[in-house]
Amino acid sequence: MDLLISDVHFGSQDGERERWKERLFDELLGQLDDGDRLLLLGDIFDVWIGWHSVVPAGYHRVLAALDEVVARGVEAHLVVGNHDFAPGRFLESELGIRVHRAPMTLPGQGRAETILLAHGDEPPAGEWSYRVLRRVLRFRATHWILRMLPADSTLAVGRLWSRKGRLGRPDPREAQRWLERYRELAVRRWWAQGHRIVVSGHHHVATIAEEGDHVFVNLGHWLDGATWGQLEDGKLTLWRHRGTKSREAVGVVEIGEEGEY
Repeated sequence: MDLLISDVHFGSQDGERERWKERLFDELLGQLDDGDRLLLLGDIFDVWIGWHSVVPAGYHRVLAALDEVVARGVEAHLVVGNHDFAPGRFLESELGIRVHRAPMTLPGQGRAETILLAHGDEPPAGEWSYRVLRRVLRFRATHWILRMLPADSTLAVGRLWSRKGRLGRPDPREAQRWLERYRELAVRRWWAQGHRIVVSGHHHVATIAEEGDHVFVNLGHWLDGATWGQLEDGKLTLWRHRGTKSREAVGVVEIGEEGEY
């Protein structure tokens, strides 16, 4: 089984809400066994700077859960997002998580030659201002400068920037328009390259859509309820949990034969 999660934004909300996210995260990871895969598509933490000798306070339960699941033989991957663009060495060297600074691919089965996994903040052609900002933030020189600054000050600025971004978040209709623009200008390019299934996060709009032989999935977010994906027995399922004990399937697509993935 493959478990796909993005945009949890641990550390962004009040204590009880954070504990709820941690419990659900731990529960989902508890379903994974030796040989399964955990696929994290960015923004798992609201602010993450990969210092060499400092681990941000408040993330210890999440990090312990990740450490435990990797120790069980689960293959864990992180595609960095715009909130964890400076992953550093800790996640790889201490936890054994394979970090990807660009979209990653999985070998395809059935209807897909490959499955492409992206955070979703890849700027479409023409959006030069964000393209430049994203490149600067991902320079290793930028990461070095951030690691040289006092950790408390850097985290405080990062959290303020993140909070400001959430307060300015577009309404659902505007977010849906941004997602459709991403689908038209970025996802279709990957489809044309042979990645018939594309899974992303970032836009916070849980979506599972088919277009001919192609599939596009957005994993949504964990700021209000939670959504995540699951690949098992040739099916890609998008699940939603609204804060009660029950969960519901947002959508399901067949992508291979039973027993695959």
